[in-house]
Amino acid sequence: MNNVKQQYLELVNTLKYHSDRYYVKDDPEITDAEYDKMFRELLVIEEAHPELTVPDSPSLRVGGAPIPFFPDVTHDVPMLSLDDVFNADETAAAIEKAYAHAGLHFTDGELEITAEVKLDGVATSLDYINNVLTTAATRGNGIVGSDITHNAKTIKSIPLVLNSQFTIPRICVRGEIVFPKKEFENFNKKLIAAGEDPLKNPRNGAAGAVRQLDPKSCARRNVAFIPYNNGAFEGCDQLKELPDSQFELLNLYKNLGFRASKYTVKLKSLKEVEEFHDKMLAERENIPFEIDGIVYKIDSREAQNEAGITARVMRACIARKFPAEEASTVLKNVVPQVGRTGKITPVAVLEPVECGGVTVSSATLFNYQQVKEKGIKINDSVAIFRAGDVVPQVKHILKEAENRIEIIEPINCPLCGSVIIKDDGVADIFCSGGMACSAQVIEALKHFCAKKVMNIDSVGDKLIEMLFEKKLIASAPDIYKLTLDDIEQLPRMGKKSATKAIESINKSKHTTLARFIWALGIKGVGEETAKALALHFNTIENFQLATYEQLIEVENVGEEIATHTKKWFSNNENMLIVSKLIDLGVHWDEVQKVEESSQTLKGEIIVITGSFENIKREELKAKLEALGAKVSGSVSKKTTILVTGVNAGSKLTQATNLKESGENIKIINESEIAVLLQQL
Repeated sequence: MNNVKQQYLELVNTLKYHSDRYYVKDDPEITDAEYDKMFRELLVIEEAHPELTVPDSPSLRVGGAPIPFFPDVTHDVPMLSLDDVFNADETAAAIEKAYAHAGLHFTDGELEITAEVKLDGVATSLDYINNVLTTAATRGNGIVGSDITHNAKTIKSIPLVLNSQFTIPRICVRGEIVFPKKEFENFNKKLIAAGEDPLKNPRNGAAGAVRQLDPKSCARRNVAFIPYNNGAFEGCDQLKELPDSQFELLNLYKNLGFRASKYTVKLKSLKEVEEFHDKMLAERENIPFEIDGIVYKIDSREAQNEAGITARVMRACIARKFPAEEASTVLKNVVPQVGRTGKITPVAVLEPVECGGVTVSSATLFNYQQVKEKGIKINDSVAIFRAGDVVPQVKHILKEAENRIEIIEPINCPLCGSVIIKDDGVADIFCSGGMACSAQVIEALKHFCAKKVMNIDSVGDKLIEMLFEKKLIASAPDIYKLTLDDIEQLPRMGKKSATKAIESINKSKHTTLARFIWALGIKGVGEETAKALALHFNTIENFQLATYEQLIEVENVGEEIATHTKKWFSNNENMLIVSKLIDLGVHWDEVQKVEESSQTLKGEIIVITGSFENIKREELKAKLEALGAKVSGSVSKKTTILVTGVNAGSKLTQATNLKESGENIKIINESEIAVLLQQL
């Protein structure tokens, strides 16, 4: 038996070595046939002696049983986006601004910038506990993503166990799952040979890989993972903290067994910044995976924390997008599209054309004023481009057609026939039909159910359209009247899907006042404005009765939003929707309004870490803000209080280190913060 065990462990180590040479270092030493022969020997031993199987056996990458759905995963540290810039001047200004946010002196020629190619795939977070991969999750909305652990374990460039001589209690490695061009081409050849349609582009192929319920399907695609950031971290004696340098962090990941990008450099001047951009743009086609720009980061990760974040982006990181890819095609028609707020957008119907790796058959024209300014008419040859490689747009005329047809701005809504309204000096036009317009109703319902709004994630756009078409829903309250039978009877909706939808609807009844206000769909009221309104008025009744003068006192609320809000609540149908939703069980944990004189935490910058026994993090955040505190997502020298719960993680380590170095940071626990909250 000892001989078998020794033979088995030698096979595991040999296969891991050659897998690393092929998938991580891109420098194979043996043929595929030789690897396959050893792999089959491994399977024979594991089948005869399953007790010998180790956690990082290459056999475990083949994939286990399919899963029924993708559970949600809440990110301890939000996965934020980056601000985009599109030329050299914008890049220089953004870097200088990032330095200012970080409190650093900006001296061109003495900069410390790490530049990385911007990967075009699926942002993913890998959580390792005691060196073992325990959870993999997509970015999702930045706060909550989808659990894709079963698929991540099949990706050969993701270590199942970290290559480390010491045990790291926890490290969260963030990066991108990409579909290497060579693997993408090989996979498409197999699809075509099997008589199936090929995948459109590598990015969609990578996204499709991680969204497979059966991990064997993901394994067949040979996608790869490339790290570029970190999330939560708990150190050990040998690695108490992660490197302060972004460049060195990436080197650490390489040493831990991850595939490193060969296209990462340190830069000192704006001239080098621009030269690196130009070099990567020129070499773009030869790079083995899809990229769509360059990411510039202040190299010091402490400075990154000091720069802080907004609700959406990291201030110390900038994404320079490559020029949009263009293509020429024919404008076949223009169709007016009605949005949630009634805005009518002209959408170009195009002769299908390949642009940026996808087939484009429609593009936005934004508004009819732009159509007029560009002189575009139906049947013209036009240039289109994908801004940021995402949204197709019509750029300009290439050739006027002999049979040109004028594009007429509608005077009535194309769906409900209501008169179109247009404010003076504003290019956009709007349907006046409101909730009498089916298009506005459907888009309003989609907005209401969205993950970041009421979070009814099992009721997607297609289901909403079917429910509306079958006259099962006509307004938001109808969603909470749906039964299992209502949903189960719909096409392609079995009992399991219907049950999941009903559970999701019921779960959404417990929300926050901010989400509820955002869900109402008042024109101009987005996520941040809704939070400001909730914090200012504290109850839905106060918000409903607020005067114009009271509304414009609120942060983020100007004259236009105040006007739209008053108009929305002056409609009796809208007031009825609010009362019906509350009667149907929609509720939230209200926070009593604190007067200015009682805002005892005004001026404090508080960070929350860990989980709490007697209060939800979102509720705690709202209460702290009600007392005047600013709640931040990361620890920096500006932090004044760290509130710690169970499994506090790396934020506690960072705060402790800052405190020991002389910074005035208070570290308090759940019982201590409860005392501060008693005045609410």
